[in-house]
Amino acid sequence: VVYKRQTPPSPGSWDTRPPAPPTGTARQAAGGTGFRDAGPLSPGVWRTRLKPGETRFFRIPLDWGQQLYAETELPDAPGGKRLGPLGDALGAGLYNPARGLVQYGRFTSYGGTRATEALDLTAPVAYGNRYARAKAAVAAMSVSGQYYLAVTVHPDAGRYFPDGVPVTLRISVRGGGQPGPEYDGDGTGDGFGLSRQDRRATAENGTAAEREGDHAGRRAVAYAGFGAGTALLAGLALWTLATRRRAPSAPD
Repeated sequence: VVYKRQTPPSPGSWDTRPPAPPTGTARQAAGGTGFRDAGPLSPGVWRTRLKPGETRFFRIPLDWGQQLYAETELPDAPGGKRLGPLGDALGAGLYNPARGLVQYGRFTSYGGTRATEALDLTAPVAYGNRYARAKAAVAAMSVSGQYYLAVTVHPDAGRYFPDGVPVTLRISVRGGGQPGPEYDGDGTGDGFGLSRQDRRATAENGTAAEREGDHAGRRAVAYAGFGAGTALLAGLALWTLATRRRAPSAPD
């Protein structure tokens, strides 16, 4: 990524308390099979349906100074099914515009009743984050543009949802856009930077999100059962990382 100029360093500190997840009527979302065809999301409540074992990709525009919070949810099983606990049932991973991994975490289990998990509230997008002596999740939040949410369900989720797994996504964006470096050329076609329309929408959504109350957050995860191609590569990477975390001692 080439910039015309640099800007001040990382913000250094920020509010890490996640916002209250949005409520209301869910809109339909159609995810893609990878980064290139990721389906668009904006702050609010969304509903999608995945095949068992499938991963779908969604893109969310973030401007300089903005933070992202995403929550995923499985509903009660139809007919009150109770077929025993299913580990690693639902997970999500977050990637930056350069396709670099921002977050992964633990998996959520499912036993037939509503289950939710959430990504940690991200650091604000800031150019200086790349130089900050901080966690990789902070350094990855150094590029404005399209951020990608990869949502995956376990292959065995079909025993609860044979007609497809319904997943609810609750997306929050905190903060209004702040000044940042300009790209040398138009990189929006590749996910870098925001169009005027995206920037206006993110500023409005961020301002609205700041008025919402806060609540204690939960961590989120990504699952390894990704499909073929790019999704498979992303899944293998996340599975390796998750496995290392459990031990005793990133896509087109």
